[in-house]
Amino acid sequence: MTRNTNKIEFLLLSFILLFMLFAPFLADQNPRDIAPQKRLQPPSSQHWMGTDEFGRDVFSRTAHGGRTSLLIGLAVISITILVGTSVGALCGWNRSIDPYIMRIFDGWMAFPEIILAISLAAVWGAGQYVIIFAIAFAYTPRMARVARGAVLNVKSRDFVEAVRALGAKDLYALLRHVLPNSLAPVVVQATYMFAAAILAEAALSFLGVGIQPPAPSWGGMISEARDYIPVAPWLVLFPGGAMFIAVLALNLMGDKLQDWLDPYQEG
Repeated sequence: MTRNTNKIEFLLLSFILLFMLFAPFLADQNPRDIAPQKRLQPPSSQHWMGTDEFGRDVFSRTAHGGRTSLLIGLAVISITILVGTSVGALCGWNRSIDPYIMRIFDGWMAFPEIILAISLAAVWGAGQYVIIFAIAFAYTPRMARVARGAVLNVKSRDFVEAVRALGAKDLYALLRHVLPNSLAPVVVQATYMFAAAILAEAALSFLGVGIQPPAPSWGGMISEARDYIPVAPWLVLFPGGAMFIAVLALNLMGDKLQDWLDPYQEG
């Protein structure tokens, strides 16, 4: 049963990554090309996922929208890992600054991430870079919390005490011995945040403060299709299904990474 589950999560993740990365080659039609005479056509051999209200190819828009989500998710995770892990590691190692910084982060985390991201995107304006920084800003405190807890756990181990007793400087001990042994929970959390970033980007685009039309995005496609669901359900099913597969694959991979990196945990 475990082997089958491993294959399923690997296949799902491979499928969605290939679908996103090779979007320009898989979808030869321009996702922005309008063809009014082809509007709201059901799936066919010419248009595998049908066309939307402007006659644009849904398969092409879904593929390119997924590519946008992947790039935004990667950028968000890169920022949260860099900033969140750095701040969390410093707080876990230096307890004198820990109470002040973590109290700020506690207040930061009191706001729901998606509400905070929507507010920032609405203030800063729409656009890909704005979305990246808005989502990263919202999720950084959570990553810092995870990194801090991991550093506190590793810091108390005997080998760290031995390194410090041998005269190693604090920065060397932190970077060379503590931080590398604290990355397992950070990597697992990053996988879940990747999935959350995809959902957050879709939510922002759905609400009109994310990727702006005519650029394709899963959330934007679903938002534009709301009025056509009774007559053209494929406009929602395909981008929604692609987003579902992407998030499911990343969550399954996060569970698997947790098993690999912490094989002694119960459950």
